[in-house]
Amino acid sequence: MNKGAEFHTFREGGILWTVNEHDGQPPQYVLLGRIEALSAPGASPSPEATLVKQNMYRSVYLLRPNGAREGIYVKRYHTRDWKTRLLSLCQMVLPSGAFSTQAQREWQMMLEMRERGLPVPLPLALGQKKEGREITEYLVTQEIQGGRPLVGAYYGTPAPLDKEALLKALALLTVKLHKSSIFLRDFQLGNILVNTQSLRPELYLLDLHSARSVTTLKMQQKIWMLAKLLDSFEPLFDSEDQKRFLELYARGMPDFRNKFRVNAKKVMALASRIRRTHLRSRTRRCMRESTSFAIETHDSWKIYR
Repeated sequence: MNKGAEFHTFREGGILWTVNEHDGQPPQYVLLGRIEALSAPGASPSPEATLVKQNMYRSVYLLRPNGAREGIYVKRYHTRDWKTRLLSLCQMVLPSGAFSTQAQREWQMMLEMRERGLPVPLPLALGQKKEGREITEYLVTQEIQGGRPLVGAYYGTPAPLDKEALLKALALLTVKLHKSSIFLRDFQLGNILVNTQSLRPELYLLDLHSARSVTTLKMQQKIWMLAKLLDSFEPLFDSEDQKRFLELYARGMPDFRNKFRVNAKKVMALASRIRRTHLRSRTRRCMRESTSFAIETHDSWKIYR
């Protein structure tokens, strides 16, 4: 854990909780005892709990206890596949930290990145419950006031975000990550929030389970993150916006600026390859039943949606 943090560990309702009591206000302990009921599959609708996102492995809820203005987000991880279950079992017999689950990786990276001054949500608590072969984990974070998904906020009302200001904010965020030697493999607009209540775009990073801290961030890793981000630019930003972003980024990164044309060309080429690979993968995925796609028949039609 990070050096300045203060943690409290306790068990409530079969869930082993680790609570962050150092950075900001600690979570409501009474609410932690109700999280399982509020976020359980098939739970009765509650004005306190809103399902934000769901797939076969994870559900995300926004909880507002007693109509509170400031809510908390709860990620409920459904540990079903053998790989994740094996990781949890390995933790029982191997040194602490040798293996970690997705929830534990994100918890650790949030603590570490906040210690380095990077804009991520405040991690409040991490919980794990084991019942036979089933393992459920909970990651609790504080809601970012005014935070909205960047893509949706860009087209929002009453006034859309200024494109140049947003590109500068994205470039500054990327520079901060790279100077902090953070490699974020899934660096994309879909994992960024923007505070719509601030005068200038304030960005926050989400879904940090793919992030890791390295001793020195190599140019190849920087190019990957830049290409991954540019791949997510469409349809928000066009090709000229992509070039403008790279120029703004290069202002803060001398090693990239010294060979700007060569490096920019590598980024654009890799972004194109990532886009083609993603399209092929999505095409294959949409031809079979999954949590995101369905196959239906109607009269003489077969529908893939």
